[in-house]
Amino acid sequence: MSKTALNIKTVPDTSVLVSGKVSKLIESGELNGEIVILEAVLSEME
Repeated sequence: MSKTALNIKTVPDTSVLVSGKVSKLIESGELNGEIVILEAVLSEME
């Protein structure tokens, strides 16, 4: 039986991005997979 990798996607909201939590989780290795930033979140940050 072969093992397959899970394709985990994380979709953070504006408050998580502004607080820097996503960066900290990436740096610590706790957050793996694809990070999807929605266009609405980017618009809020402009």
